[in-house]
Amino acid sequence: MRLRFLFISLALALFILVSVSAIKQIERQTAAGIIILTVEGLQGALVNQQQMPRLSAAAAQGGLRLPEHRVESGGSGSTIVSLLTGLSSLPSNIPSQGQPLYPPVMTPLHQLTDRGFVVVGLQPFMTKDVYAHLGLTVMADNGDPLFWLARQKQQGVPFLLWYHYVEPPREPSLQQEEVTDFDAWFGRLWDHLQKSGLHRSTCLVVTADHGEVHTEQDRDGRVSPSKTSHLQDETVRLPLIIWAPQRYRSTLPDAEAIGRSSPMDLMPTLFGLFDIEPETTFDGRDLLRTPADNSRSRLRLKREALP
Repeated sequence: MRLRFLFISLALALFILVSVSAIKQIERQTAAGIIILTVEGLQGALVNQQQMPRLSAAAAQGGLRLPEHRVESGGSGSTIVSLLTGLSSLPSNIPSQGQPLYPPVMTPLHQLTDRGFVVVGLQPFMTKDVYAHLGLTVMADNGDPLFWLARQKQQGVPFLLWYHYVEPPREPSLQQEEVTDFDAWFGRLWDHLQKSGLHRSTCLVVTADHGEVHTEQDRDGRVSPSKTSHLQDETVRLPLIIWAPQRYRSTLPDAEAIGRSSPMDLMPTLFGLFDIEPETTFDGRDLLRTPADNSRSRLRLKREALP
């Protein structure tokens, strides 16, 4: 009887070991995915259990939440370009009045495309001049990210998807309804990633383009980027939550060790996470490997014109 029990136990242990090994092998072979979700005008302080329960609950499930994330300017376009290039928006690297990067340079998105990634945006506004030359392919015929992700999973090709969540303008008193609507929408995205299995191989990033200031004198706290502009904390302190693919989560540092972050840190962090050697020099730093630098001094991007 004991020998039979021992045999069954050993067989069960072997089965579990083989199953776990097979699952890990499948995860390694699954195409990598990156989703960068930016939210229009979302203050970091609004991401809490009471106001955004779905996002907060997801952040507690392996998300790396960085409370010291700040933008360098209040301009939406410059913040997005900084996110997608790893450039600082304060020097003359990024135009502040909606012009594209010029001359065109090799960007992280170009490099990902060269490595076989499908790099896309799904919304018509992404064809604006400010986002030209970034290496983004705009597929505005279908703006539903859940549909696109389902189709992409079937194709099995690595991808980077940028999606910008924006609600129609409302009165200041209705700001909480905007927050509630986004939280519900994010819940549907999160459920899709879990049920489809994309969470095993996909890095999800949630952040914002700027914060908002809702007062009688100034409903919108956005300003044009300049070294002399005074930006309120509600405008520059934004949420940043990163969910790495499951197999990487045990190696992530804690937020306190990372310290302050900026949009220009996202691309170096993603390249480091997926072990991609950058072909350009970033202004930002890899948040998961480089010690916190509170001075925020940066190297300039080596601008190499595209042929």
